[in-house]
Amino acid sequence: MEHVRKSIMQANVICAELDTQDPRVHLGENEYTGTCFRVNPFFLKHLPFYDEEKLFFVTNFHVVDDADDRTISMRTAAMGKSMFSAYVEAVVPKLDCAILSISRDDDHPVCFLTQEQQAHVLDNITMVDMFEERISSKPQKVLTIGFPHCLEEQVSEGCMAGRGSDDDDHLQLNLSINAGNSGGPLMDEQGRVIGVCTSTLSAAEAISFAVPAFSIINYFKKYYHDPFGRFPAWGIETHAMTEAYQKVHNIRGVGALVKEVHPKSVAHGIIKPGDVIHSIGGHKLDMFGLIVDDTRESKIKMDNTEFILGLEDYTVEVSTKSNRRKVKLVPKPIEYKVSENWKEWNPVQVAELGPFIFQNLSTSLMLNADVPADKSVLLLEAARNTKSIKEIICITKINPASHVASFEVPEEYDQVLKIGRNNIDSMKDLRKAIADVKRMHKAGEKYFSMKTSSGTMWFSLNKILSKKRKR
Repeated sequence: MEHVRKSIMQANVICAELDTQDPRVHLGENEYTGTCFRVNPFFLKHLPFYDEEKLFFVTNFHVVDDADDRTISMRTAAMGKSMFSAYVEAVVPKLDCAILSISRDDDHPVCFLTQEQQAHVLDNITMVDMFEERISSKPQKVLTIGFPHCLEEQVSEGCMAGRGSDDDDHLQLNLSINAGNSGGPLMDEQGRVIGVCTSTLSAAEAISFAVPAFSIINYFKKYYHDPFGRFPAWGIETHAMTEAYQKVHNIRGVGALVKEVHPKSVAHGIIKPGDVIHSIGGHKLDMFGLIVDDTRESKIKMDNTEFILGLEDYTVEVSTKSNRRKVKLVPKPIEYKVSENWKEWNPVQVAELGPFIFQNLSTSLMLNADVPADKSVLLLEAARNTKSIKEIICITKINPASHVASFEVPEEYDQVLKIGRNNIDSMKDLRKAIADVKRMHKAGEKYFSMKTSSGTMWFSLNKILSKKRKR
């Protein structure tokens, strides 16, 4: 354990708090802390950001997700108030994982140690190996070490109790972790780092979760493409294949019936609704689409994270009516236009027209408590209808001091459908429409129309654009 203890540092994150209705407006700053640990970067050496002169660390994405300029401060217990500056090289939200680096040659503005002292501290931060193999569900003793509630290098001991949700396949722990433990290493009885502590159940006592080291290693080895790591998916929805369907279509063997294939899926055009999937990479599916997982001694879904990350053979055996065939499909990320946003990684786009503030819809916005429930439902329905692969533009703020604030149409959180003659299907369309409205104003035209999910309204160009109003 001493070797791992010397690998950890406290992560200190400063991030700007943005106005939900207009993310261009800063409301203040928040400060967060977590734990990180230095790792052997063998699984990063093929990536563009790798540099043998850097020290690489692993932590949780939720620790650093909104860190200003992707920069955080890090310290060991012995450093006091001095801190090194670290850069967030890559994040994988699905795995709640982030890769950090410290460069020896960089300036560290809040480090008050001499150059010799800095070098001594960095030289004494040990590098640990993350365990590459899958962990079984068999109960075993585990422990973690970190900075809970800013306490220094606190050790928590417990046991691994099994697995969490089927899709994410987290390690489920009977282990007490607290705010500040996030991102800390999870060790087994042999001192191997088998995971990264990530969350706890607030309504339960000492029930927590960790991301398997296996998942992090294999993601960066196989699927990393850009610093904002999107997770691979099949994009296939299945349901149970009944005995009647099997007989009517003369299907040989057991499998799951394909209900829907996402239009941006790697399987689109290759596998179709009504097909039956029998196996993936030699792993047989039952009639419910479940696969036997020998490691956890239970059945899992084909979308299980460890199953996807552990695949070496991408052969999918599928039946189209009575014709059975094999195809190779490598799961890939689906580029959703309506997804969660973070200001440094997947920032929301914002535009302004007079008293109106527009944003592209995100899941973060739909789940915001300030959005009226009826509007959230309508926006969610719009995202579902487009499979979340098309942009949806909505009004997030109407200046309360403007003359349009009392109008019944439009309303805040309406979907914008049309401005003037321009259909609004993307932020690009919106910006073009705004430019056209401004040209109309310069040309002396008097009115323009806006159609939203609440209805259509005509506005005076002079009143909308003649004077810049304060937000």
